[in-house]
Amino acid sequence: AEADKISKRRKNQALEIEKSLVEQLAALGMPNTQVKFEITPHSAPISTGIDKVELLFSSNKNKSPQPIDKTASGGEISRVMLCLKYLLANSTSLPTLIFDEIDTGISGEAADLTAKMLKKMSTNVQIISISHLPQIAAKASTHYFVEKSGESETTVTQLTKEERVTAIARMLSGSTLSDAAIKNAQALLSEES
Repeated sequence: AEADKISKRRKNQALEIEKSLVEQLAALGMPNTQVKFEITPHSAPISTGIDKVELLFSSNKNKSPQPIDKTASGGEISRVMLCLKYLLANSTSLPTLIFDEIDTGISGEAADLTAKMLKKMSTNVQIISISHLPQIAAKASTHYFVEKSGESETTVTQLTKEERVTAIARMLSGSTLSDAAIKNAQALLSEES
């Protein structure tokens, strides 16, 4: 009886989550996305209920959604995960969300839109984001540099304003700092969210 109640709630919530995911993904530069939860019964109840839930996805309006693990690119999966966490952060009272390279497989405009979404999320919940993208790092209110040395030692250093410019310029240009990279880093840091 409890599994039936959970199943009904799950099916009702799935429709709302699908709609919200499509809206959020459009805001991240994926306007033609289709998302659907396929909910089918298990042969016997398990610890999470009687349903098997699979996320179907398509980034093309002319292609029907397929299992996300078979159809989505790394960047698309990153954005879907970000949107799911965004919805989760808005519906629960989590104190902190940690993103470990949620920006994998994205760049350019998608990276900028992702950075803006993370910044928006940070007004309600503490965000810790491990990133190699300058767009993400520039939106942070506090920037730490993580450096690994040897097999088991890691150093974490909070960066000053000047050190942030250098760190972001290195993300943009690599080990050789150019004047253009420094100016670009300064511009990224001065942008309003």
